[in-house]
Amino acid sequence: MQLYEWLDEWLDIYAQNKVKTSTYQNYAWAIQKAKSRIDNCSLEILLEMEGQKALNSLDLEGFSKSSIDKVSIVLKDAMHRAVKKKLLADNPFDVLFIPKYAPEKRIKPQTIEEQKNVEAACKETLHGDLYIMLLYTGVRRQELCDFQWSDYDEQNETIIVRGQKTKNSRRVIPLLPVCQRIINSQPKFGEYIFYGIHGDPITASVLKKLYLRLRKITGIETITNHVARHTFATRLLEAGVDEKAISTLLGHSST
Repeated sequence: MQLYEWLDEWLDIYAQNKVKTSTYQNYAWAIQKAKSRIDNCSLEILLEMEGQKALNSLDLEGFSKSSIDKVSIVLKDAMHRAVKKKLLADNPFDVLFIPKYAPEKRIKPQTIEEQKNVEAACKETLHGDLYIMLLYTGVRRQELCDFQWSDYDEQNETIIVRGQKTKNSRRVIPLLPVCQRIINSQPKFGEYIFYGIHGDPITASVLKKLYLRLRKITGIETITNHVARHTFATRLLEAGVDEKAISTLLGHSST
């Protein structure tokens, strides 16, 4: 079997129905990057150095360690599956390593002025309140999508976050008045708090379209859901909030 054919088969059979949509998209991205840097050939003649050259190429092009690691993970697992299916005697990519000086991915939080501009833009666009929620709760994208009425305690001004990422992800967080006003303004269509215009629960795709609109309105190209989370943490640090408290609010296991 040819390398490209096997990578596509691995993606369809071993990834598509076993991981979240966002993870699947990351895998598809990694395969595209690998294909553009490794010549198609028979699996039997595939060499370790071809995979390492691909990772080194990504490093030279300025990709972050986390991005290079995604490609490495996909290549290693795809070849591991090939060995299991007896398409290969051993895994040529078992010993791939991330280049030592590959840059760490840095997420730059919004400045106070940028945040003011973003918040003003939120008032002008569909679902803008959702980005306000991200800015003032620090929750992850999927955690916001999973907000449920049963987890909302209006009297105590808190909500349970149904995090799935780590054991610390499930937590109770306080809600600022702006967040409570947004929640209380939502019509009760079902168990979830936030719904789209067609009556379906809000998805990651809706949130992505939202931040792309906010970029267009503000001209700030660095707006993402995760930047909102970093901005939330930064504002708390600037206000002198204890690092351990911030870590707990974010659902991190350590500061």
